[in-house]
Amino acid sequence: MSRIMLIVCLVCLTPVMFLFPQSESDSSPVALKLDLPLFFLPYQIDTAKIPDYNFFYSYTHPDMGASLAITSDMYSSFHFGMNKLQGVMGRDVFWKKLIYYGGVAAGDFLLFYLPTGYIWMHESFHRAGFTHMGVRSHINFAFPVGAYTMPDSDGDVYKYDYTRTIEAGMESEFLLVEKMQRNNFFYDQGMFNEFLYWLANLQAWGYAYMPFQQEGKTMIVEGKEQEVSADSLQWAYYLFYEEDSSTELEDDEVIGISDLKDSEKEFLKSRVMWSLVNFASPMMFGIRSLPLVAGFSGNFALRQFYTSFGTDLSVNVYLKKAPFNLAFSYHSYINYEHYFPAIEAELIDFPVQFTPKFGLLLSPRVLLGMQPRNQEFMTGAPEFFALAGCRADFDVSRHFLPYLELSAKTDGWVAGNEFLERNVSVKAGISVRF
Repeated sequence: MSRIMLIVCLVCLTPVMFLFPQSESDSSPVALKLDLPLFFLPYQIDTAKIPDYNFFYSYTHPDMGASLAITSDMYSSFHFGMNKLQGVMGRDVFWKKLIYYGGVAAGDFLLFYLPTGYIWMHESFHRAGFTHMGVRSHINFAFPVGAYTMPDSDGDVYKYDYTRTIEAGMESEFLLVEKMQRNNFFYDQGMFNEFLYWLANLQAWGYAYMPFQQEGKTMIVEGKEQEVSADSLQWAYYLFYEEDSSTELEDDEVIGISDLKDSEKEFLKSRVMWSLVNFASPMMFGIRSLPLVAGFSGNFALRQFYTSFGTDLSVNVYLKKAPFNLAFSYHSYINYEHYFPAIEAELIDFPVQFTPKFGLLLSPRVLLGMQPRNQEFMTGAPEFFALAGCRADFDVSRHFLPYLELSAKTDGWVAGNEFLERNVSVKAGISVRF
């Protein structure tokens, strides 16, 4: 699968490498934005409540937001360094581009398997879900294949918390692409992220579709033969699980394609095929900004996330004209046979200056709509859903900006937030900008 992904990425991006020049990085300074999370509450408090854990264990397997920030920081730093290297290379355009694009592609592929890389992020999202449920977990590494997360204890857990935890790894992959695309657009970074976009989306799609490709085949895991499995299989299996509120959590349970009924297989295959919409964006093909009227620039992307109740199919529109950076989304939350609409708006890094030496960069966010009642898979009954939050970056230094983020939500699913119940979160850290 890895070789196929690499070949497809190179074929699809060859026109990008040589037909789309890097106008941003060639004509203006390259921006680098890193978020270094230090505190993420109440997740860290929940971690300390687990037997044999304490507050500081949360830094070994952080929450979803911190895991995403760490992994995107690593890729952004690497791409920033490659942009700087390109700037000091000779004038031979062909070799300059070949070394630059080839180096980025090779590095992105390697970083998949390194600590804090793509696979680590995928598993950290699983672990964040287990930690939120009060369950210890561990990661079994099986390089170069990857890794998988297993709970350390049995017991009954809320069904939709478990379903969400199962799909969380795939959720992280689409979030990484979204975060890298947004940063490249809003901060004019001019980074060659396109290889990572393709690699991540192909990996996520191929992994979800893998059980259908290898139906009937078996593999050896921890010395035992078992049917080929994947997160998508367990996700579909537990969505159709007949118990109303809880499911038995077993650390050795493996779901195979034969455990799904024909109707369940059909549902899973349709959701996997719909995830191809994640390729529907100009940013996938090197078109990083589109000129619009009145001095605005824009871009857009379609995304499908797997959720605790089904999927979230969204249309995302990005607009910018200094000092306004705007993001809008229309969400279609879809369970088995019904959909529930929602709208989202966000203003990013709006400057508010109090004194010549002190100001804030404010990023308010609002999400309003409906989701299935109690996160149920079969219901047509809606439940009001809302999220409101704001991040403030304290503009006290040119390169290092402390930030504080507050958010509150009702019961419901939000990408990158492990809490399905109502929640108030406080996060703090350092934003590094060059």
